[in-house]
Amino acid sequence: MMRILVATDLSERSNRALRRAAMLASERRDDLIAVHVVDDDQPARMVELECREAAAVIEDAFDALDLPDTVTAKILIETGDAFDGVLRAAASQQADLVVMGSHRRRMLADVFVGTTAERVIRHGTRPVLMVNREPEGPYLNVLATTDLSEASVVAFRAARRLGLTDGPHVGLFYAFDPAAKGLVTLSSGSGTATRDYVEDVRSHLRREVHAWIKQNALPVPTSLTLAEGPAPAEIVAEADRGGWELVVVGTHARSVVPRLLHGSVAEYVLRHAARDVLAVPPAALAKAA
Repeated sequence: MMRILVATDLSERSNRALRRAAMLASERRDDLIAVHVVDDDQPARMVELECREAAAVIEDAFDALDLPDTVTAKILIETGDAFDGVLRAAASQQADLVVMGSHRRRMLADVFVGTTAERVIRHGTRPVLMVNREPEGPYLNVLATTDLSEASVVAFRAARRLGLTDGPHVGLFYAFDPAAKGLVTLSSGSGTATRDYVEDVRSHLRREVHAWIKQNALPVPTSLTLAEGPAPAEIVAEADRGGWELVVVGTHARSVVPRLLHGSVAEYVLRHAARDVLAVPPAALAKAA
């Protein structure tokens, strides 16, 4: 049994997340906790009123879901900043998974501080499932991504532990950049030589990926795709191209300045993917091992 925490701002985006979280909880007879964070930078009477109203709205949403008796549902109201309230709730409830809706894009604020979901992932220790699409059933087609790092191992194991890779099709995706492609083209002047070089790199990397799977005792995927190009954009493109319902990405611990300047693969996928995304922070290692 797991504990699933779904964060809601009472919007339709959050309602999709609530429905997905309820579906997951019903499949595994898990605990379902819905948390709403009320801004406390306002008069105390307004905070109290908003807390009561939010609890009533969530209770109505629970009733509409018609949850089975095997699911224990709970409402939690926090006050403060949204991301901090979600983190506090996840810690106090010992959540195994945090479920959130897709974010409302605010360009300038997102650049400097990140979305609520990104900040929960960045500062938290639990996998975060961002729900971008209306749930229609269990995940049947799941795409795990890898850069052959420990973070990718952690993400794959976390997805398995959460039961998100129990469907019939689990693909693995690796994006690569043939470092000497330009040099080969320049020196040979031949498109054939360049294509041969890229295919040689692809074949070598395919062997490396299979060795990585075996070394880390991971299940053999039903498909393996190696795409040439920058990882962030290629992952998003493959998610749409392959009709994947869920994309699994690991995140790397990074300092603030490099993140602001260059972003990260996980953050790009979270912001641009039209499919659901499971992002697993490095701190989930102990839980996923």
